[in-house]
Amino acid sequence: MQILSVLMMMSLIVGALGVVWTCYDLYRKLAMRSALVRSLATDPEFVHDAPHVWECDWRDQCDDERFKRLRAIIRNHIQLLHLPWPADVLWPLDQPHLMNRYRYVRSLVREVEQHLSH
Repeated sequence: MQILSVLMMMSLIVGALGVVWTCYDLYRKLAMRSALVRSLATDPEFVHDAPHVWECDWRDQCDDERFKRLRAIIRNHIQLLHLPWPADVLWPLDQPHLMNRYRYVRSLVREVEQHLSH
């Protein structure tokens, strides 16, 4: 009975640590994304080219030069920010499927537009 109690306590501790780590990881990723959005909002080239994402759909071969330029601007800002874990905000740009890359860029554009409207 004593061993069972110890095992239950250990599993509760491990579960609690998992929840704490998950919350910390989410906070860390949101903080990096927020810094990226603030940085992109100050870039006139990104702000000028950003409405292009609303003109195209990922099924309409949105992977043209303007879209690639937006992705390059995002990548440059991630490098310039010297984020502690850049892969967490960089990996969606390297997704093999165009739809995933398009959704990520579109969500960043939406956040930048919201940031500029406030």
